[in-house]
Amino acid sequence: RLFRRWRTFIPSLPKMLLNKILKRWGLTLVVVFVTWTMLLYISSNYNINGTVHLSVKYNGAFEEDISAPDKTYVERQASVRDSATAASGSTVQKLNSAVDAEVKQMSKKPPKFNGPTFLIIMCRGRRSGREGTMRQIMQAGVMFKSALVFSTKRIRFFISTDSREIRTELEKVVKTWPYSYRSKLVLKFVSVWKPTVVSRMWTLGVECVMQRLFVPNMVPHEDAVIYADTDMLFMRNPEDLWDEFSNFNSTQVAAMGPCLYYYGTAKNSKTPFYGTSGVNAGLILMNLTRMKTSFPEGGFLEANMKAFEKYSEDIALADQDIINIVFAQYPEMMLELGCEWNYRPWQCKLGKNMCPKTSVEGVSLIHGNTKAFVNGKETKMQAMFDAWKAYELGSPLVDLYHNITSLLSKATVQGYKWECAKLENVDTILSQRMKSYLIDNNLLS
Repeated sequence: RLFRRWRTFIPSLPKMLLNKILKRWGLTLVVVFVTWTMLLYISSNYNINGTVHLSVKYNGAFEEDISAPDKTYVERQASVRDSATAASGSTVQKLNSAVDAEVKQMSKKPPKFNGPTFLIIMCRGRRSGREGTMRQIMQAGVMFKSALVFSTKRIRFFISTDSREIRTELEKVVKTWPYSYRSKLVLKFVSVWKPTVVSRMWTLGVECVMQRLFVPNMVPHEDAVIYADTDMLFMRNPEDLWDEFSNFNSTQVAAMGPCLYYYGTAKNSKTPFYGTSGVNAGLILMNLTRMKTSFPEGGFLEANMKAFEKYSEDIALADQDIINIVFAQYPEMMLELGCEWNYRPWQCKLGKNMCPKTSVEGVSLIHGNTKAFVNGKETKMQAMFDAWKAYELGSPLVDLYHNITSLLSKATVQGYKWECAKLENVDTILSQRMKSYLIDNNLLS
């Protein structure tokens, strides 16, 4: 009889104990669990200095092959790049040690990609709200669209980001496109690369703007990439821009478009600059191999750091000033692109076309910097962006052209003194390249 009672009692003992614990300590346990979860989340996304890391700890980069309709291809490449400070040695030596150690850990060099390779930077940083982040995502999606329309090859975009949200939202945009276009696009996400030992340099300008100086370290296996701001529209095959690398001589490591204003004229311009008007940092063709192996002063990053240390009090345009300082010292290492490859609002303001070549051939790439695509001031530039944004991939390209010409004709000056709308032939400048493309392909009579 005693045995039967114990056989009934023992299985119910854990349940009885659990009920007593929950009645007495249930609320406390819930509070402890919630607190622990929040601390774990915060610690996984911020370092001790409060710098935002990726929301999910990627073990480096992953690649989404958009040609695979139902799955994501993930390629492990490198650990998250947040270089640690060493106990001794110069700043440059510390960075070199961190980079060398990281590269040595990579057991296998990934296969070469046969097509144009771009890199864009999209950071959330410490922004409050989502307006800036969503604008970046919208602009990047429209830029991808414009590149895919003209390209005959697959195009790869490295995306340097500190935000899981940016990756997720970009995937949503791209996965709605027809397979024939998705099959030409490869997105590869990499972490931001930050030399923490030079925090003052890191904080210059808007979120992550200094990342442009770290591209050779960000994608160490690549031989060449084209850095591009997200606020750009291709009006010509991006393969033509990639072909500009073939124009490099044996010493040139980078190619950029001329600034055509500011340097040498603006009162804030106090630093040395390349050429007669400086270069704009919104688009940079980079021979990464030469930057890392044959650039003076120990490498491209090292030269940039020395320029910052020397002119830090006079720098007004963050990384663009630093790049101009470096190539003012080494002009033989820069190839100046045609101004049609980086056509910005300042090139058509004041009623004058600062890039005369575009009056005949049209622009190859439109750069809507200073929020020209969205701020309502540059009505002509915004008309171009709105037309591309509304265009559905797979629709007749001639429909896009007709929408462009229609929106350009409706764009009117709204009381702003320096708008491109005041330039007499601005509609032709902005749309001529597409018209020529359509005629060459028998899509427009």
